[in-house]
Order: sequence, then C-alpha cells, then structure tokens
Amino acid sequence: MLHLDDPPHWLFVQGNAEVLSVPSIAIVGTRDPSSDGLWLAEYVGLTLSHWGHPTVSGLALGIDQSIHNASLTAKVPTIAVLGTGITADYPKNIGPIREKIVDAGGAVITEYLPGESYSAMNFVRRNRLQAALARALIPVEWKERSGTAHTVRYAAGLGRAIAGLRLPTWDHRPINLPAGRGPRQVFTVPGQDEAFRDFVERSVRDDQRYRQTSFL
Repeated sequence: MLHLDDPPHWLFVQGNAEVLSVPSIAIVGTRDPSSDGLWLAEYVGLTLSHWGHPTVSGLALGIDQSIHNASLTAKVPTIAVLGTGITADYPKNIGPIREKIVDAGGAVITEYLPGESYSAMNFVRRNRLQAALARALIPVEWKERSGTAHTVRYAAGLGRAIAGLRLPTWDHRPINLPAGRGPRQVFTVPGQDEAFRDFVERSVRDDQRYRQTSFL
C-alpha cells in the first residue's frame, strides 16, 4: 500500500499495472507554462533517457503533457494520475495521448469512480498519489499556490527527494522547497547538470526508502 495517512480504497488502472511497482520519477508543473518553463520541461525530457526510469505526472495541459510526450519519445514508461474517473474525457480530447501511454507500456490510473467528473478537491487529492508513487520529484515550474505546490508538500511529508530547477537568469526568483525528511536541492541548469542528474539517480536508487514506501 502507499505510505499515506489516507491511501486510496481502490485504484482503476488502464494499461500496465506492473509499472506502478517500478522505481519512478514524478515530474509535474503548471498548466500555463512560460517559455522558461517549457524549456525546462524539454531539458528534463531530454534527460529521461539518461535515467531510464518510468515517469509520473498528471496528464494536465502544459508541463504534465510535455513530460508524458517526452517520456514516449525517450521510450520510458509513463504513469498518468487522473483527477477524474477512468472513463472521463478530461482534459478534453485526451484520448490519443492516453492510448499512446498505454501502448508504450505505461498506465493511466485513478482512485475515482468511472465517469466521475473533476473538482478542485479531486485534483488536490490526486497530487498525493503522484508524490507517493515516485521515489523523487522534479517540480519544473510552479507557484506557491498551485496544484504542483500540493505535490511538493506531499513529497516533502513522505520523505521523497525533491530536485528544484532554476535558470541562470532567475537571479531574483527564489525556489522555496519545504522542509521534509528527504533530501532536497535546487539546481541551476545549465550549469549544475551533472549534479542534478546524479541527485535524481541516487534518489531513485535509494532501496531503503523504497522498501518503506513501496506501492505494493
């Protein structure tokens, strides 16, 4: 079971359920990214083949879909965690990317009943599953009041490693990561590329943490 105070009563899974037990990286971000955010998403996407681990994101417009598409390009399985029922078409016309995720060995999952629509609270609760499924979290671009911020706080509370990202031009734009039991660090890229890759790789390979928080 997920190492959560309020684990889901059930999960609906479309695709490969086994991928849920493979060490993975959650990568999330805003639905309305800036050009900087899109660049960072592309940067992380190009790094996925280096790690070779499955990814977790929320299938939302913006950063999330960029990461799912980058995962498909990198040929790593990707897990989409929905804030709706498994049969709901949200965001609208999401069918083609869902089909690609499943065909590539990934999975679309949700704790909500089939056909259940979206709500703000559903998406907040969905974010705890994204944090719990992965060993490490990379928030690409986000605001302190946002869905991504909820995922960051859940990850910190669960002791997950968190790798924040910033550009060299963001001199006056601090990235504040919450305190937690797991390691956390903000990396400037380009510049700290190797340190960023190694931090994430070490976090994903932390077998002791994974045994304590395994999905199954």
